[in-house]
Amino acid sequence: MNDALLLWREIRIARACEGIYLPAASSLDSDRVALLMIADLSQWPRNMAIEIRQYDRGGKLLAAVGKAEVEKTRILVRTDDGYVIENGAALKSQRARDVYSALLLTLQPAQRQALGLSADEGKLLQRRIRTQPLPSRQRISEALELPPTPIDTHGQGLVPRDRGSLRGGGDTD
Repeated sequence: MNDALLLWREIRIARACEGIYLPAASSLDSDRVALLMIADLSQWPRNMAIEIRQYDRGGKLLAAVGKAEVEKTRILVRTDDGYVIENGAALKSQRARDVYSALLLTLQPAQRQALGLSADEGKLLQRRIRTQPLPSRQRISEALELPPTPIDTHGQGLVPRDRGSLRGGGDTD
C-alpha cells in the first residue's frame, strides 16, 4: 500500500472520530463510529441488533452492531435529511435528524429507562458517548470497511523521505 493510500486511510479515520465531537464534521463514518460506541455502553441492551441501511429497508447495509441471531433487528434507514426508524409494517415509521435520536427511538421504554434517558434525549445520549473512549483504530477501520494495512516489516510506519536531513531552525552559515 503506498503512502498516499495510508494517509487517506488515516485521514478518514481521523475525520470519522472528529465527527463524534464536532457536529460540523459529522458524517456517515462518524455515525458508524457512534454506533460502535453506543453498543459498548454497559447499559445498552445486548439482545438486539441494529442495522443502518441506505435509503430504504432493503437498501445497502451501511453499518451494523449486535448479534445477527437475535430475534429482532432494528433498522435505521439513512436518508438525505436524517433517519427513518423502521418499526415494522404494523407501526408507523418515525423520523430523527441524527443517529443518536434515531437510536433512542428504536428502544423500548424500559430499555431507554435503563439508560436513564427518554425518547427525546438524543443530545444527552450524544454527550454520554462523547465521554467514552474511542474504539481502537482496528475496530474503527473494520466499521469503515477499510482494507487492512500491510504489516510494516521495518516497524517505522510512514517515514518522511528526507529522514535524517535538517528540517529548519539550524544555522545557514
